[in-house]
Amino acid sequence: MGGAARKMTVAHDPNGSSKSQPPRRPPGPREPLNHHEDVEAGGSLLTLLMNLYRRYGDVVRFRTRFNTYFLFNHPSHIREVLNRQHYIRSPLMKTILGDGLLASDGPYWERQRRLMLPEFQPSRMEGLVKVFAT
Repeated sequence: MGGAARKMTVAHDPNGSSKSQPPRRPPGPREPLNHHEDVEAGGSLLTLLMNLYRRYGDVVRFRTRFNTYFLFNHPSHIREVLNRQHYIRSPLMKTILGDGLLASDGPYWERQRRLMLPEFQPSRMEGLVKVFAT
């Protein structure tokens, strides 16, 4: 986190008082992952991420030799990330998803989001819901 201040959350106790505390660290493996070894052993990067989700839940913190990553799986968390340009997407996302809306940030993300917005209007989504339901 360099010299940046830590974001604080407020916890409320049953007696009505509140106190500031650092946010709770999401669960995840203690040791850094070596996804190259996992992929060479016959697994895929997507399988590795699915296994992290199954083991640790909707928000997972994991490290590699080079960086720390957060994996968000709950729809409300994903909605938050998709609607904000201030989340920095990792190069790992570009490896998995390519250079589209989910993996981009900054001005490129903003442009991609504006282009996609009409496609997510309720009238457009009705047809897709029928396709996904079958």
